[in-house]
Amino acid sequence: MEAEHGGLEHPGLMSIGLFSRAALLSVKSLRSYHETGLLVPVEIDPSTGYRRYHHSQLTDAGVIRRLRQLDVSLADIARVMNARDPEVTREVLARHEQLMLARLDETLRIVDELSAGIEAPALHSPIHRRLEPARHILAIEGECTEPEFPQFLGGAFGELASVIGGLGIESTGADGALYPPTIVDDGAGLVVAFVPIDEPVVLDASTRGRVGLRELPGQTCAVAAHYGGYDTLDITYRQLGAWVSQYAEPADQPVREHYLVSYTDDVAPDEFRTEILWPVRDINQQREPQP
Repeated sequence: MEAEHGGLEHPGLMSIGLFSRAALLSVKSLRSYHETGLLVPVEIDPSTGYRRYHHSQLTDAGVIRRLRQLDVSLADIARVMNARDPEVTREVLARHEQLMLARLDETLRIVDELSAGIEAPALHSPIHRRLEPARHILAIEGECTEPEFPQFLGGAFGELASVIGGLGIESTGADGALYPPTIVDDGAGLVVAFVPIDEPVVLDASTRGRVGLRELPGQTCAVAAHYGGYDTLDITYRQLGAWVSQYAEPADQPVREHYLVSYTDDVAPDEFRTEILWPVRDINQQREPQP
């Protein structure tokens, strides 16, 4: 497996693991895109073969990811990436008109938004560092892929709420989830849904179901706030990943999401608010941008 380190030694360069999490693309996919010339790392260590990407490549990675979600072939994606011409993009997507017509304008908007996010840093969500204290949590874990996240989380949070209600206690913060620091080759990983609680509790084996008691360790994190639905969460991930590559040393710990405003608040998706917390070992404050 390739090295997961990156950040301080080469600001702006990202290991394949860090780039994978920021781009929401599996390591296997990134290796495949490298081999086909679709997304080539800026640096390959001649002695180890380790790949390093520049954070500016997250824009291309985002375009590739969205087009693959639309089932666009790799050959057509290569045409789009090589041409970098909206007319070519429209031509390619027109071939998928029956499936994609309703999403064509949205896809073009996303491509423009991805490019604008890199070219106009003022549009980025403010990113800051924060020391997250250790806390007790009730948690449910499951092995799942990204398309399975909504179903898993929905069921898990419902079960957690039921157990908390049965215990007669209250959560002490927003629902959250832990995700692997690297997206594995088949896209699946161990996801943990959790709710924070004040004190440890005794769980009755006959009623707790899948729920377990854990302690979430204290951790310094780079934090970004995402406003809106989960369909654009990848944009904030890329912004946060690029920031971590320049100003931090990523820790090999699960990435956290806090669902501050979500479906349970009975609001429209464009009113959702999610915190993404990327654990880091250290922040280079001399390089850190000033507010």
